[in-house]
Amino acid sequence: MLMFVVVRKLPHSLFHKKQSIMVRLCTATWIISAFAFPQIVFARQYRDLSLLGRVVKSNLVTVGVHVARNLSPPTAGVYLDYQNIHNGSLRINGTSLEYITILSQPYITEIIAPNVEVITESIYIVDLPLLKRLWFPKLREVKGISIRDAPLLSQLSGNFSPGNRVTLTSTADDEYNGNEKLVISNTAIKALSLNSVPGVGLGDGTIQILNNPYLEKFTLSGLVRGPREIEVSDNGAKLKTRTQVSFPDLETSWQLDINFASRINIPQLRNSSGTLRLWKSTMKNLELPTLVNAGAVVILLNPKLERIEMPVFETTIRYAEGDGTGYVLGIYDNDKLTSWTAPPRYRPSPGGETVLYGNFKK
Repeated sequence: MLMFVVVRKLPHSLFHKKQSIMVRLCTATWIISAFAFPQIVFARQYRDLSLLGRVVKSNLVTVGVHVARNLSPPTAGVYLDYQNIHNGSLRINGTSLEYITILSQPYITEIIAPNVEVITESIYIVDLPLLKRLWFPKLREVKGISIRDAPLLSQLSGNFSPGNRVTLTSTADDEYNGNEKLVISNTAIKALSLNSVPGVGLGDGTIQILNNPYLEKFTLSGLVRGPREIEVSDNGAKLKTRTQVSFPDLETSWQLDINFASRINIPQLRNSSGTLRLWKSTMKNLELPTLVNAGAVVILLNPKLERIEMPVFETTIRYAEGDGTGYVLGIYDNDKLTSWTAPPRYRPSPGGETVLYGNFKK
């Protein structure tokens, strides 16, 4: 029986650097065995499965497949968007993939990858309103993770726990998905614990953990040199106590912005080249035991904060960010903070300022 297989190159602007081939069948029940040649696709019928919409079946994965060329051995990536709607549970087979990109899927409820151990680029999952579960029990390494707008996703199972963490292998030279190294936004995830490769800097990348109302704990271990932007913001809104945030190995950062936290753990931080902003959080004590200098330090609007410890802090340093400059140490509008003692070696930078405002008695 003659079948028509449509083969087209994926536009370069879509998320991945390597040229890929997108193989699509406009019928529902087929397995594709695709080889790494630009214009050759072999198909055979598989009658036992049916999916909602136009979905490709593959001997490697159960969704639309990009077959990456010039790889030895060839590895495939998973790509699924609004043109290929999948219903219910999505199973991904194989042990090594180049990437997983799943966009705008209104009916997927879970994504299961029981044997995947390594993803050489990124996991990119956006706009899955019914997704409740991700299951990657053997995943060890992935360069980047972006999960956004999956408001029912509460089960991030497998190696995303403290005892057996996934390692982010991204470096400063990797650029994909807008250079997002780690983004978790608008999910129902309760806890997330990851490793980063020790000693590897993330360059101009971003880490954003945003608007996760049930997030109790977030930990990123191994990260020594932070990316240009780290933002952990507006999490834990449905909790009695807000999110516990921990970067236990972080020594240097650029912009570090944390709010709505019940605990902030950055015990190794020595230098923040940009702004260190800690605000609108519920912890009683804030300890910055190794912080020596920063472009600016802003500690504000923490209603329960009673004590700040930064014993070795020396000075603010000049930096430029848009129209702003550094030099500011600001501690203000922390209702229960009635005193603050300047560290013994603290000296304001020339032209800089120290701002103390609130209920200070001494």
